[in-house]
Amino acid sequence: MVKATQKKSMPKEVTMELNFNIKTELTGKPRNQRSAMAVRAIKRHARKVMGTTRVRIEPELNKFVWSQGIHNPPKKVRLLLKRQANPDFEDWDKTNKFMTVVGFKLVPSLKGLHTKVYQEEQTA
Repeated sequence: MVKATQKKSMPKEVTMELNFNIKTELTGKPRNQRSAMAVRAIKRHARKVMGTTRVRIEPELNKFVWSQGIHNPPKKVRLLLKRQANPDFEDWDKTNKFMTVVGFKLVPSLKGLHTKVYQEEQTA
């Protein structure tokens, strides 16, 4: 008998800090438009990890990705993914209850850094 897998439910508001390897996403891709592809790959990863359809990239992260030009984005980046309530949420729109805001953190080296999850404390 096969057990039915249950989808893990994430807490409502959560912040994750994780490493993202841009180089693996761009391997074998043409050199023109690589920075734009890197931004799309970051959004795709945030959608997958946080389970939201709406993803917003902070301008600082966008500038960091584009800082070395269109052909040569940075190889790795430390991402801050914040899952928060969608300010445009309406009662009839069940799918976009939450949105993800993607920022980044400047670190001297990514060695030894692992994924951290910070859960928001809910006060009643």
